[in-house]
Amino acid sequence: QAGFFTRLGRLIKEKAKSDVDKLFSGFSKTRENLSVVDELLTYWNLADTDRVLDDLEEALLVSDFGPKISFRIVDTLRDQIRDGKLKSGTEIKASLKRCILELLTTKGSKTELQLGFRGSRQSS
Repeated sequence: QAGFFTRLGRLIKEKAKSDVDKLFSGFSKTRENLSVVDELLTYWNLADTDRVLDDLEEALLVSDFGPKISFRIVDTLRDQIRDGKLKSGTEIKASLKRCILELLTTKGSKTELQLGFRGSRQSS
């Protein structure tokens, strides 16, 4: 039995390492996908607002923010630009950070992290 538990412990340890590696790999991909945001906002001007916001939305989507959150963030930024509250790429970037932080820290919001989760398949 000791051999069984040793093998089981090794298997669990390898699985945990694999899950952590996947998690950090995902963070790297997200960071790479979001790096385009700096470029978009550095050269932003009012005439390019719709194009830049569309590109920003796409960057958020490929960074795993999901459609609902991406749309909410971009709509908030669009409203702030339209209302004259944001007038530069730097201001938009700061507002983007605030929007993301607010979504992550809002009381009652639920953020789930599932490592190594795969949906079950039912055979017929």
